[in-house]
Amino acid sequence: LKVGRYSVREAMRILEGIGIIKCRVGDGNYISSDFKSGFSRLVTVFIKLDKNKAAGLSGLRRGLEFEIIFSLINTLNENDFKRLREIINCMKVCDNDKIPFYDGLFHKTLASLSGNPLLNDIFAVINDMVDNFLGSVWDGISQSGKEVLIKAHEEILSGIEQGDMSVSLNAIIKHYIIAERMMNNKE
Repeated sequence: LKVGRYSVREAMRILEGIGIIKCRVGDGNYISSDFKSGFSRLVTVFIKLDKNKAAGLSGLRRGLEFEIIFSLINTLNENDFKRLREIINCMKVCDNDKIPFYDGLFHKTLASLSGNPLLNDIFAVINDMVDNFLGSVWDGISQSGKEVLIKAHEEILSGIEQGDMSVSLNAIIKHYIIAERMMNNKE
């Protein structure tokens, strides 16, 4: 490969520093079992190196949500639907400043219900990155914006309940259009 020992050692130190590997003197190098933390550090470094990449996180999160919806169609039970309905009901009655919490809870719950630990972890990391780098788009949401957002969540859930992916995916798109408008109004 024509790579010097120093370069390999430095690369190993960097990977250890961001939590991707664990180096044990006299024992060897191992992939970290804390995927979420290592992946989060890796994405953070990637974005800090190129601030323009932060805006792409929202699109990545949207794509992950599409995959989550695919995995949920025809797999959830009545208790799962009840849990998601309760979150939407909390959104309806909460103060507008609590909307970011319930919005996040709804989407994190969908991800956890996917039954795919890797998808769930990646979604959690990307979701946190979006919040860290772009901020919560729902801060300062108006009452009419809140109503449109709640309707989008109801449509996401309705599509999953009906087994109609297109209803849920269109609602996810609507959700992100609302978010992008809110972001643009903050700039």
